[in-house]
Amino acid sequence: MKKLSICIPVLNQHELAHATLDQLYKTINKDTEVIVIDNGSDEAFKDDRAIVVRFGEALGTYPIFPEGFKYASGDILAFFHSDLVVWEQGWADRVIKEFEQDDNLGMIGFVGSDEIDERGGRGMGSTSNFQGKSLGRWKGSNASDHFSMNKSDGFSLAVVVDGCSMIIRREAWSDIGFREGYPPHHFYDRLISCQLIENGWHIGVLGIECDHFSGQTTGEPKYHKLAEDWSRDNIPKAFWETEVGDSGFRWNWDKTIYKEGERQFLKEFRDYRHIIPIKL
Repeated sequence: MKKLSICIPVLNQHELAHATLDQLYKTINKDTEVIVIDNGSDEAFKDDRAIVVRFGEALGTYPIFPEGFKYASGDILAFFHSDLVVWEQGWADRVIKEFEQDDNLGMIGFVGSDEIDERGGRGMGSTSNFQGKSLGRWKGSNASDHFSMNKSDGFSLAVVVDGCSMIIRREAWSDIGFREGYPPHHFYDRLISCQLIENGWHIGVLGIECDHFSGQTTGEPKYHKLAEDWSRDNIPKAFWETEVGDSGFRWNWDKTIYKEGERQFLKEFRDYRHIIPIKL
């Protein structure tokens, strides 16, 4: 039987991360490996149940993937955002079963779509099994609350999964590898999905009962410092995005790396490789 490891990056937001971890441990057996990447938190994250790997500076989200595979021992590695809560008991068995039934299945997500449109969006085919439940002071949203998202508790083939939950076969990751020079956040889920498709791997969405309290990390000052440093080092000033806030004009570093991820993704997979638009 294949082994599943779970990797969760944490950048501050320790209260929420502990809450989602507490719930996660209720849904898995005691032998399941859990790795927490302390992604530059102000204070060291502590959890005696997990393998905790601490970095002094924030890496971003996409650079966590090679680190996860470095420290994990599983054949399959689930990358979960720290603000993803999983409610369903025994979900890991369902995941492993899908990978064992299809040797060409490279990745599963809990949210995904059978379409990537010409602008890189998920079109009208998104599915999830969001429950709309609360975890302490955090409130989830039901699948029906999201425009063009359908509720499903089954498995279906897809062409893209959402970055909040990306479960990847080790062999598939070895096949595509890490992309140097890609922004540390945003559009990496589309990048990995299209890389897998191009290399002949299948992608699927599995309707696991969960909720995603999105937008937590992007509110962290350390994340914005990372985004600024990466932008200054990698993007010409002419491409930096601006906004007008309470204090007047300022650079929007999160939007800057979002736009750069979008630009790189569309240039490669739409304009050069012509993989998108794609619909099953």
